[in-house]
Amino acid sequence: MHQLKSISNRVRIIFNRFKLILVSLAAILIFFIFVSLAWAAEDLFPGEIPPDDFRITHMGPDEDATYLAVDSAAAYNSQRNQFLVVWQGSLQSPSPIPRETEIFGQLINGGTGAAIGNMKRISFMGLEGDNRYEALRPALAYNPDRDDFLVVWEGNESTAVPNLDEYEIWGQRLSYNTFGALVSTGNEMRISSMGPDGNAAYRPYHPAVAYNPDEDRYLVVWDSDDDMAPIADDEYEIFGQEMEYTANVLTESGSDFRISDMG
Repeated sequence: MHQLKSISNRVRIIFNRFKLILVSLAAILIFFIFVSLAWAAEDLFPGEIPPDDFRITHMGPDEDATYLAVDSAAAYNSQRNQFLVVWQGSLQSPSPIPRETEIFGQLINGGTGAAIGNMKRISFMGLEGDNRYEALRPALAYNPDRDDFLVVWEGNESTAVPNLDEYEIWGQRLSYNTFGALVSTGNEMRISSMGPDGNAAYRPYHPAVAYNPDEDRYLVVWDSDDDMAPIADDEYEIFGQEMEYTANVLTESGSDFRISDMG
């Protein structure tokens, strides 16, 4: 009797080990099936169009590190199946001075990844050829109702802002002409008013923008300090400005307003 019990225990142990092996083999088989399906899906439905990375910017001559393209952003045009890519870049021509930093853009075909037309300069901060003026950190949003974009950035200007070191948030509306090319609609717009004019102690950073289709307006936000009581100098909070269309002209809707209240 004891011998039969011992044999039964051994059979049970062998069976359990065999079952464990079968489960492990099944798990390995399922893993390879999923990997194979993933490879097949990638071949049938590629995740990248085109399948390899592609170069978008061409700032200055190749092999010259003086000219840069950084801080890119992109928005999708659902009406035309296009992307608009914007970035902060250094000019080559017509400016004779390297590192005059402005905002540029390039339309990209949403189906092929091919560039549409030529690179477009979007910002014009300060005097041409004067690299003391710059446009930095662009952001953008698309309005499908009017088929246009709003590009915003932080920068200093020679005319609208009296102090060279005084930075504000600026914007440019871009629309399509009859040939399907993006063109600037209206002039650059000053969007923020941080601190008194002429006082460079107040500096807005990191603009962002989104479109509200229900109200047909944009909201532009940024972080900054301000002289708005009770905020102290160097106390950074989030501020905003709504942009609305008046007779098809994009303008500010009211004044800047404080959004965050930290501490």
